[in-house]
Amino acid sequence: MVYVGLMYGFSALNLLMAIAVALRGRSYAIRLSSALAFISSGTVSLGAIISGRVGLDMVHGGMIFFASGLSILMGYIAAPDAKRQKTITPGILLISAAAFGLILWKPIYTLWERGMGWEIHYGVMGQVFLPISMSLFLYAGYNAERIYRSGDPVPILRAAMLSNIGTICFWLLLQSFSLMYRYLNFSSLLAVTIPTLLSNAALTAYILSGRTITLSHPFIHRSYVLILTGAFLILLGFIGEIIRLIGAHLNYFIAFLSGFALLFAFIALLLIRSIKERVGRFIYRNIYGRSYDYRYEWDRFNRRMLSIQKISSFHPEALLSLMEPIGAERGAMIDLGGGHARTATAIGMEVEPTELTDQFLDWIWRYGRPIRTDRIELEDESVDYLRRKGVRICVPIIAGGNFSSLALIGPSVKGYSHEELDLLETMAEQVGLVMENLSLRESLVEAEELNNFSKLAAFILHDLKNAGSMISMILQNARKNLDNPDFRADMLRTLEEAAGRIERLISRLSSPIKPETLQMIKADIR
Repeated sequence: MVYVGLMYGFSALNLLMAIAVALRGRSYAIRLSSALAFISSGTVSLGAIISGRVGLDMVHGGMIFFASGLSILMGYIAAPDAKRQKTITPGILLISAAAFGLILWKPIYTLWERGMGWEIHYGVMGQVFLPISMSLFLYAGYNAERIYRSGDPVPILRAAMLSNIGTICFWLLLQSFSLMYRYLNFSSLLAVTIPTLLSNAALTAYILSGRTITLSHPFIHRSYVLILTGAFLILLGFIGEIIRLIGAHLNYFIAFLSGFALLFAFIALLLIRSIKERVGRFIYRNIYGRSYDYRYEWDRFNRRMLSIQKISSFHPEALLSLMEPIGAERGAMIDLGGGHARTATAIGMEVEPTELTDQFLDWIWRYGRPIRTDRIELEDESVDYLRRKGVRICVPIIAGGNFSSLALIGPSVKGYSHEELDLLETMAEQVGLVMENLSLRESLVEAEELNNFSKLAAFILHDLKNAGSMISMILQNARKNLDNPDFRADMLRTLEEAAGRIERLISRLSSPIKPETLQMIKADIR
């Protein structure tokens, strides 16, 4: 009864999600393909509790149309060129219809009752049906991984794609098992519907969020999904033997779920970049050990950075400070201040800042630490351009929370290990602090100079105002008393005094400023 209740519940939930995305999906193609995938996965759950050939046909029909619906959905999310996907979609539907026609035309299975429960045994036609279904799942997995690797780093999108990849691999695991041993146990259908439901829920949340993603131009890259498929066939032999040794209905289900958990952890290890890097660094540090002590280089780096007094000399000194400790031969520093990129300094390297796209700069800024160009997973023309120019490492310089500069490091004779990347990360943080301090210092100097200028301007205006007042008063009285000899004498004295004030003011302003000098005097300190 629990099994039947779960299957009914899964079918109802999938139907509700299909209705939700069909009503609120952001495009016609995504609405139809997601509804097809969700309804088909619900059909698998419903068919698993219906006896006879009708139920088994529902299971296999739902299986093939779930694979096709998921393939079309992932294709429309991943493909920037809608025309290309419109060409592929009819082919996917035609293949699915042919596979479903194969089910209706001739039975591809027989149903046996064993001690572990009911088993579906596949004949020759079943050996044709399963590879078709696996191919559709592979195409969906390829596009899902493509979205995960090169799409915008939005948590809801990442969660949807990662759960989707895990579910696809679980279906491939199940079908590879069936292809190898030519049978499928009914208990595995419950096991596979659980991650399918969770994956559908994650996709529903993403579709209903209304978010759109931005992918780079179409590309071909290595896919871990394809590698995992080959690993499945090797792993299945061990899983099959374990399940045969257990030999119980509940244990079969638990063993299958355990296999999925291990598989999902393996997928996460391959796909999540931060986990890969941490594992690589752990192995490098604890197995190979540190090969060099950078205390001397770090001391020289600090001395060089502390010697920078002006922001105008910052970029050349900072670039040399980053290159020397790791033995780099070429490099360049791109200044990103002022809203546009420019080459601040370069040593043996010519790089056009205009070739760096906003998407690439945004990705580097979000990554936030040094990275080798051959490890950058973003598919962008900027990455290809930097590789052609001989750039081996990109080092973002963050000053005051702003992406102020980008250091481009060329090749090194000894290459770059995790040690050099860790050292560059620490030095980049120090360079960012120096850049921030220099900017604050120059801002403070400018503020002090402006304050001094304001005081000087007030002093000059005061003297000029007094002289102007004297001259203005004389002009007003001259209209009435110009014929008076005494007035003319006073007027000449006043004009002479005003002119003298102006001349003395001009003389003080034009004379060079003398630095303050210390005067030595004798003092009795007894």
